[in-house]
Amino acid sequence: MPARLAELEPGSFGSEAARNFEIVSDQGFRATFNAVGARLMALEFPDGFDVVAGPERIEDMLESDVYAGAICGRFANRIEKGLVTIDGTAHQLTVNAPPNHLHGGVEAFHRKNWVAEIIDDALVFSLVSPNREEGYPGKLRARCSYRFDGDTLSCEIEATTKKTTVVNLTNHVYWNLSGAEIVADHELQISAQAYTPTNAELIPSGAVSFVSGTNYDFREPTFLEEAFEDGSGFDGNFCLEGERHTLHHAASLAAGGRAFDLFTTEPGLQLYTAGHWGPAFKGKKGEGLRRFGAVALEPQNWPDAPNQPNFPSALLKPGETYHHRIEWQFREG
Repeated sequence: MPARLAELEPGSFGSEAARNFEIVSDQGFRATFNAVGARLMALEFPDGFDVVAGPERIEDMLESDVYAGAICGRFANRIEKGLVTIDGTAHQLTVNAPPNHLHGGVEAFHRKNWVAEIIDDALVFSLVSPNREEGYPGKLRARCSYRFDGDTLSCEIEATTKKTTVVNLTNHVYWNLSGAEIVADHELQISAQAYTPTNAELIPSGAVSFVSGTNYDFREPTFLEEAFEDGSGFDGNFCLEGERHTLHHAASLAAGGRAFDLFTTEPGLQLYTAGHWGPAFKGKKGEGLRRFGAVALEPQNWPDAPNQPNFPSALLKPGETYHHRIEWQFREG
């Protein structure tokens, strides 16, 4: 039996409606979405437990800066000083995480009310970003399609441009598989032998370093409690082993008898353990979000790629199509 797609009662987004949708798979998984940010709001296992962490209402989402469940762009992650040079021309992007640019800027994709359609077995969101929005050159058309097939939720992201630009799109969902106050009980494995060291502002140095002998070594399943030994958590990029543009394993996460395997067509994975969360951010059931209360696994290109010539290219030219496929394969664990 195919997955069931339905539109729910809308929320509010200023004077506009914030449309809500759900997809229920034939195996009993239920995913809930909102058109603001083309956002994954909740994911219930067949036992009814919601493993997506973060705010519950779209109003609370927009009051915070946690990007929970949203498509981030035009460029997910950081760009140093918000500066990119394309074909010899320098472009100043919005500096929204001083002194750098983060996740596309102030009014970026995570705050846009995307056009939403149910097309056959897919929930499809689309967006047009005008030339020079947040400083980016080129009119960009983006499209995000979610499907549930059995135990697998997929997110297919595409973009085209009128002028050469830079693009890096991902879904920024936060996970808590067990309901624990912090995710120390989560066991994580990442298919990466290397990572990109950063400075204090989380901008890569340009080096690519082996994970061996560091707390970035997740080649074997590791409880986050062990990795949290210094109390600082994680906000860093891993260089995945799989070939770019082909679907490959990025990570596996397990806790509380629930698990998923994450696959991507991009070369990097940002691991972030919600280090800036706190009581000021409203979570589900009105409770404050707790530091280290969730883990984000963001498949994407490497941070600051436009300024790092030895990193995978982030350029998108007219006539080309940016394409990123993400899959979460859920299971017991």
